[in-house]
Amino acid sequence: MADVGQTVSKSIVFGDVVISRADGYYSTRFATADSPVVTIERVGARTRPSVPIGTRDASCLVARIDDRPITLLPGSGRVLERSYRVIAEIDHRVVSLEPKSMATCRFVNGMPGEVVKTFGEFTLRANGSIEVEWETPTTYRLLKRTVIPPQPTREDTLIGFALAAAFGTGSLSLMLIVAGFISAALPG
Repeated sequence: MADVGQTVSKSIVFGDVVISRADGYYSTRFATADSPVVTIERVGARTRPSVPIGTRDASCLVARIDDRPITLLPGSGRVLERSYRVIAEIDHRVVSLEPKSMATCRFVNGMPGEVVKTFGEFTLRANGSIEVEWETPTTYRLLKRTVIPPQPTREDTLIGFALAAAFGTGSLSLMLIVAGFISAALPG
């Protein structure tokens, strides 16, 4: 098994999150004895070396929180930024992870694009740890209102950390890909 390890990340809200990983397997739990455990496992061959879990094919993924199944719907992760989204359905609820920049992803209470329902942002570090920045109330002067972000539950938090660990965070935008092709084609 390649890349076996464990890291600890600060959730800020609920304490430390222990992230365990092995080839094709990720789990997250709090550093407390009574913590639920979220697991995401690849069942099949590694087909995407650029994805930590090794695939973005939903039929090759099994996810659970303790004994309850989580349905994962990852995008293809190709060319368009929105294709890097990952949707997780559990107990008739939906949470999603969507790219915000090259390095970060929004963790959303609902479907991708529901920005006013953003829990926070995740950034996967090179050592396997994850940095989180939770949303704070934001005032939109144009709308003349303050948006109060949703508060994640303990389970939401673990699912978000698991998605970020298993699928990575961020994406290349189409503009960056085009700029790279143009700069490669220009004479030195």
